Amino acid sequence: MQSSRDEPVSPAGRLFLQSKTELIINCSIGFKNPLEPEAMKTYVANSLFMKHPRFCSLLVVDAKGREFWRKTKINIDNHVIIHPKNPSLECESEEECEDKINAILADYAVSSPLSMEKPLWELHIISELKCMIFRFHHAMGDGISLMSLFLATCKRLCDGKDAVSDVNVSENKKGEIKKRKGKGNPFIGILKVIWWTILSVMEVIGRSLWVRDKKTAISGGDGVELWPRMVATAKFTLEDMKTVKRTIPHATINDVLFGVISFGFSKYLESRSSQGTNYELQTTYY
Repeated sequence: MQSSRDEPVSPAGRLFLQSKTELIINCSIGFKNPLEPEAMKTYVANSLFMKHPRFCSLLVVDAKGREFWRKTKINIDNHVIIHPKNPSLECESEEECEDKINAILADYAVSSPLSMEKPLWELHIISELKCMIFRFHHAMGDGISLMSLFLATCKRLCDGKDAVSDVNVSENKKGEIKKRKGKGNPFIGILKVIWWTILSVMEVIGRSLWVRDKKTAISGGDGVELWPRMVATAKFTLEDMKTVKRTIPHATINDVLFGVISFGFSKYLESRSSQGTNYELQTTYY
């Protein structure tokens, strides 16, 4: 039964709840010093996470199959999970610790769904590896909003101020955005929006009706969600990505990252196909 306070899940959130497109964000954060699990649990219990509606809401489905967020009380012990001591996780170098963390993330990615009987997030504390692993269902929000929320719960070590101020858009940039928006005839701007919207809709309809993806090494099929899965990891230094970003006008770190992913897919398909890839690979992201 739907409550008057229930909030409908957004279209993007509903997409990430489908069995074939379900996505859980697994994010690990390493620390220089050993963790104090009980102190971390207390900190999370009193943080902004507990005030955010998505972190305090159950996913419910009504009789018609529509998904809603319903506010509920949080039992912090069900969400902040302190892993027991495990001698096999002890390591002698950062590289060894990183390999073990990647192995845990790989296991979570392919075999550990989130329980629907509680809000769709967890925080795992692994003392031996001096790391925390956040697990969020993508239906709760996108990466930028979740990272902004995480930063809002942090303090800068140098002055104790909120770290979230570092990710705010500067006043100069805000002024530039307003200035760009104010240029030109607003009526012409509305016409452009309508025109490009019509073109985009027609393109989507045309692709849906007449265009089919070619069969490749990464094409799915019936029951693809049940196929065996394997996770591989790769390391990119932030400085290298910034170097690439600076050479491309108006580029962002996200642009660089997705460029690497697109190129990687292209090279993989080329190596697995006898005819190579004679078409341009496109990656769409938001």
